[in-house]
Amino acid sequence: MAQVSGSKEVDAARKDGGSGSSKKSEKAVVFRFGLRGDASQDFLAASSDQAVIAVARAQLELPESDRGMHVNGLVGRAKHRSNLDWSWEYMESQWKLAEVSIDSCNRTPSYAESMISSLPRRGMQLCPWNSYVKGVHAE
Repeated sequence: MAQVSGSKEVDAARKDGGSGSSKKSEKAVVFRFGLRGDASQDFLAASSDQAVIAVARAQLELPESDRGMHVNGLVGRAKHRSNLDWSWEYMESQWKLAEVSIDSCNRTPSYAESMISSLPRRGMQLCPWNSYVKGVHAE
């Protein structure tokens, strides 16, 4: 499979934003993601990228069964257990929603947890294909 860095929706949202670069909002929005078929694998990801936020919110407008985009981005060690009970987190604004991603990053949150001690400083790409936006996380 070919890697897709984002999606048509993200690219369109960026064009609507003006200069083509992602505009940052003042505060990051934290989204909760689920894995289809495994409720024990929920995780969080924060972004202040308005294009990503718009696409994630658009996914939430769809019935859960129609949310076809998955998260794809860099994960690293979590600060202060900021990702539910996981020791890792998606690096803020270093993730997108994608329709298609390469196979080598199609791993589960529990796989990322098992790799925590060997995560490179620059992060590891994680793109669980069966992930979907579940909601906005209320802290």
